[in-house]
Amino acid sequence: MPIASDGRFALVGITAESGLGPPLGGPLLAVRLACQAAPRPDTDQFHFATRTTPVSATLTARALRLRAIFAPGATDAPDFPGSPALLRASNGDTTIAAVDLPSGLPARGRRLFIGHSDDRRAALGVRRLQRPGPAAYLLAVKVKSPTLPAVTGGPLSVTLTYDVGGLLSRLTLPMRVKRHGALLRYP
Repeated sequence: MPIASDGRFALVGITAESGLGPPLGGPLLAVRLACQAAPRPDTDQFHFATRTTPVSATLTARALRLRAIFAPGATDAPDFPGSPALLRASNGDTTIAAVDLPSGLPARGRRLFIGHSDDRRAALGVRRLQRPGPAAYLLAVKVKSPTLPAVTGGPLSVTLTYDVGGLLSRLTLPMRVKRHGALLRYP
């Protein structure tokens, strides 16, 4: 929703089924609301979200392995031991693997945080990278016995959603199919 320099903005919405009678009823209803905000909204109150860059991923019937680099937003301060760690890998409505670590990621030194599930089937680790500039972290995940999705051909989209240290991010990986669907890889 862009805001003009004089404080004007417009909110536009579309719904598939309006539920309203004629003349507003029908298959689609579009609504456009516009006004001038007084006082003008402070657009500096919004900050950048956590950015995640995938490094590698492998999915077999034995394990899901994932490595990614993430960078928190400028105003975010992660708390890996103090916040629950959650991760979900999915393909459409099918959950491939899920990790729930309610006690967070215990510290193993100043830059390393590793958590394990109670049944030891899942491990999630975060290491702070030594880089000049803003903080960046390496996320490593290993989950034993994931659910392999049905493979229909070309690349398979696997969506990864995670919340570690209070940082939330989501990314989609186009995984290549190998060995007739027994092995999926990124890149």
